[in-house]
Amino acid sequence: MSPSEPGQEATTHPSVVKAVAREVVRLGAKVIIADSPGGGSAISEQILKNLYTKTGMINLHKLKNVKLNYDTSYFEAPNPKGFIKKYKLMSVLKQADKIINVPKVKTHMLTTLTCSVKNLFGLIPGRDKISYHTRFKDVNDFSRMLIDLAVLVKPTLTIVDGVIGMEGQGPSFGKKKELGLIIAGTNVFETDSAVCDIIGFKAETVPYLKAALDRNLFKKEEYDVKKYKVKFAEPHADILRKLWNVCPSSIKDMMSNIWLDVPNITSKCIGCGMCRDSCPESAITITNNKASINYKKCIRCYCCYELCRYNAITLKKKIF
Repeated sequence: MSPSEPGQEATTHPSVVKAVAREVVRLGAKVIIADSPGGGSAISEQILKNLYTKTGMINLHKLKNVKLNYDTSYFEAPNPKGFIKKYKLMSVLKQADKIINVPKVKTHMLTTLTCSVKNLFGLIPGRDKISYHTRFKDVNDFSRMLIDLAVLVKPTLTIVDGVIGMEGQGPSFGKKKELGLIIAGTNVFETDSAVCDIIGFKAETVPYLKAALDRNLFKKEEYDVKKYKVKFAEPHADILRKLWNVCPSSIKDMMSNIWLDVPNITSKCIGCGMCRDSCPESAITITNNKASINYKKCIRCYCCYELCRYNAITLKKKIF
C-alpha cells in the first residue's frame, strides 16, 4: 500500500490506533507504532515521515509513552520448517515484547480479502515486498508465504478497524462501506474468518484462509453475527480468480493473457514512475510522461493498481 489519507479508508484510521495505544499505555506498557509502505524506493526516515503524515498518524507520538518507528533497518528471521525458510523483517520487531496487529477490513484484487493476515505483509521492508511477488506469482504460493509469515510473527492480539471498510476494487480504490464494528481476536486466521462471515464472504474462497484450513491452523466456527452482517461487494476479478486458483499451471500459462483482468493505464497518469518501480516483473515503462504495460510480462499481481497515488490505473475485464 502507498500512504493514503484517513478519509480514503484505505489504511487503518488513526483514531483506532490512538485508542489502542492509549489503552496499552494505561495497562503499563510503552508503544511503538510501525509500518512499512510498498513501492519501488528504499525505505528512509523521510518516507516514513511522509507515511505517518499522510495517514494521520504523525501526532500520535505526542501521547505519553508512544513513539513512531523511524528505524529503517531489517533482520533475517529464520523459518526452517516453513514453506519460506527465512524472511526479511523490520528490526523494530526485536524491540517488542508483544505485537498488536491493527488492520482495516478491505477487499483485495489478488487475495479477495486483506485484513489480519495480509496486514502482516507490512512487516517486510518497503521494496523487498516486490521480490515476494516475483517469487510467488501464483496466488496459492503467495498465500502460503502469508501464512508462514503469520505463524512466524504470531501477533498477541489483532484489533480490526471495521468502522468503515472498503468493498469492491480494493485495497486502494474500492468503495467505502460502513460496518460500524471493531473486531478483535488472538488468532489471525479465526479473526479473518469471522470478518468473512460478517461481510458475506465464504472463508474457503479466500486463498490464504483455505490454505490455513488445510493446515489445521484454525477451525471454521459458525459465528453469531447476524445482527452485524453487512454484505460487501467482491472484487469483480474474483469470480475468475476463484477458477484460476484451481487451474493447473499449464492452463494458467496458456490462459493468463485472456482470462484475468489486466491493469489499464488511463489519462490520469502523469508518469511518476511508482508503478514501474514497484512492478516485480519490470513490465512497465515510462514514455513521454505516461506508463505503458507489457502484458506478456504482467503477472496480474495488481501491485501497480494498488500503489498508484493518482488512481490512474483501472482494471480491464477480459471476459465478463
